[in-house]
Amino acid sequence: MAGLSGSSDWGGCGDEHPLFIDAGGGAERVGEVLQGTRVEVVGAAGPYSRVHVIGPAVREVPAPITFAPGVEALMLRQDAVSCN
Repeated sequence: MAGLSGSSDWGGCGDEHPLFIDAGGGAERVGEVLQGTRVEVVGAAGPYSRVHVIGPAVREVPAPITFAPGVEALMLRQDAVSCN
């Protein structure tokens, strides 16, 4: 069932930041994490943080973005810290 979920206590990125993925061949830039998007840091990978992209304050349920098994979302460490 699709719907929307929201939060008034959200935070998130103050600015846009590059988003990378690693599917086993190193980090590749795939897009941008937009202002207001929250991420959860789940680990480190060199100069990057492994992140779970939570999404904007109002988001689709189910999530509009999913990754194949083994694909990790990455952000530069200093960017990821500003988005949670």
